[in-house]
Amino acid sequence: MSGNRRAVLLHGQPGAGAAWHRVVRALDDSIETIAPDRPGYGQNPRAAGGIHDNVEWLTELLRTGDAPTVVVAHSWAGGVALELARRRPELLSGLVLLASVGPGAITVFDRVLTLPIVGPALMRPMFVAGEPVVRRLVTRDVRDPGTREELLASMDASRGREVWRTFLVEQASLVADMDAVIDDLGSIATPTVVVAGTKDRVVPFATARRLTEALPDARLVAVDGAGHMLQRSHPHVVAEAVHEAFAAAR
Repeated sequence: MSGNRRAVLLHGQPGAGAAWHRVVRALDDSIETIAPDRPGYGQNPRAAGGIHDNVEWLTELLRTGDAPTVVVAHSWAGGVALELARRRPELLSGLVLLASVGPGAITVFDRVLTLPIVGPALMRPMFVAGEPVVRRLVTRDVRDPGTREELLASMDASRGREVWRTFLVEQASLVADMDAVIDDLGSIATPTVVVAGTKDRVVPFATARRLTEALPDARLVAVDGAGHMLQRSHPHVVAEAVHEAFAAAR
């Protein structure tokens, strides 16, 4: 896609840029879409890092063009988008926070995963057992051959990098760094659309409400009955939020 506006789509944890394929198809040709693998995942050569490392990487990416840019961030990556808006607001026209972390999102389990022995003991077998299941789902459900192969290639690359380690690096940053982001939400003037499913079991819907209340220029889109993976279940809702973010910037 090419156009005079740009949407950068950031996956959560774990994830892959190609997983945005339904949202990319739902957006029109006036918007250029960039959906990269984040550091530590798939084809991205950069090592795993926390929120601040991801902000540095994203800053470099956004400097490559001068088109008005909306960053769409899912789940954990919402912390990256918010920190970018705090530190480098001039790089952004708007934000779409999709099932994003925020006030009240960090659980006891998140903190347990930061423990040196417990975290690896829990996550490594979970990722090893889950990978073939996800491969079967991708093979069965992704109809476009190019997208399917891109997703499988990203999974192969992530497996070689022991992506469960990336997950734990990001968990440590979530627990250590997110409070500072939350405490300064009132300073973020970037127009923001907060999109959340009312039945999200990963990040509670109450977090979306609190994000919307804390951000000076934000609107909440509640997707009734939806869960956490809105880019898969409701791509047109996400695409509409991107258009709304561009319109708010104007």
